[in-house]
Amino acid sequence: MELINRYVYQVGRRLPDRTRADVEQELRSLLLDALEERTGRTADFSEEEQIAVLTEFGSPEQMADKYRPQARYIIGPKLYDLYRLVVTVIGGAGLLVAVVSTAVTAVGPDAPSALSLLLQAWTTFINVLLSGIGSATLIFAILERVIPDEEFKLDAEEKWNPRDLPAIEPRDEIKRASLIAEIVVLALLMTALVAFGQRIGGVYYDGTWHTTPSFLSAAFFSLYLPLFVVRWGLTILLNVVLLRQGRWQLGTRIADLVFHSFDIYILGRLLSGPSVVNAEALRVGLAAAPEGAEALIGLLGSGLQIGFLVALIVVIIHFIFKVYRLVRDYRLWVTIKPKPAP
Repeated sequence: MELINRYVYQVGRRLPDRTRADVEQELRSLLLDALEERTGRTADFSEEEQIAVLTEFGSPEQMADKYRPQARYIIGPKLYDLYRLVVTVIGGAGLLVAVVSTAVTAVGPDAPSALSLLLQAWTTFINVLLSGIGSATLIFAILERVIPDEEFKLDAEEKWNPRDLPAIEPRDEIKRASLIAEIVVLALLMTALVAFGQRIGGVYYDGTWHTTPSFLSAAFFSLYLPLFVVRWGLTILLNVVLLRQGRWQLGTRIADLVFHSFDIYILGRLLSGPSVVNAEALRVGLAAAPEGAEALIGLLGSGLQIGFLVALIVVIIHFIFKVYRLVRDYRLWVTIKPKPAP
């Protein structure tokens, strides 16, 4: 029944959430009835028998089209997959443009504050996204009405092979090896920074060898390291819970969202707060080349600011995507029913 399950899954994932479960149940029943009628058996269907029935039913795309509500639309099924791909590319291009333009501004002689840089990046991203999606939607809407339907019927029945159905991808499956590796790495990192962070310095020679103070600033240990320790500790705890449960659940997904919002707070503090670099340690280590030390301090400061800014943009986008998936997968929307008329 593997091919039947994969076929039903591929049809269901192309349908709206509100009808997916009912359609999957109905389609599975129709397929089993067809197999029963063809073979005279109620179970133990061979792969060849499943392939014969699935071939008669048509590809998952064709079957999903039969179950989609026949509503009016701007961009229909025949172009929708290509439209989604184009919109995704536009989003990636917008993010790249925002990061590059903000980075160029940040390293300029009159670099604005971190908050201004973040606002500039967000504005650039939204402008590119809206203008690009608007243009793409207009073009695809015109193509939808100009290109004949026959142009999209490229012998789909002959080309489709049930053996090519992709495997089912469980949404709540965990990757144990990744979770365990993350626990080990974070535990080692916390231990190293807490126990030996003050010793992360350098050495220099002026006739005899000397060590410099830590390259990490006092603000790093007093302001940022406690936040990192809390965040990493929460991640370790969440991973342990996932390993015990064996799968993602609503509670763990909400906890993951809360932890990601904490990442946004930490990155905001890094952008607006004191530097994590101990400039004096660099000046001591490069006392023989003071101009080089100042240039390195400036370069590190600008580079870290750009890095934190890029990380913040990525985390925010990732957070929004996780919220969308949580609402979609668990149907966390509120349906307001009208009061019955008296």
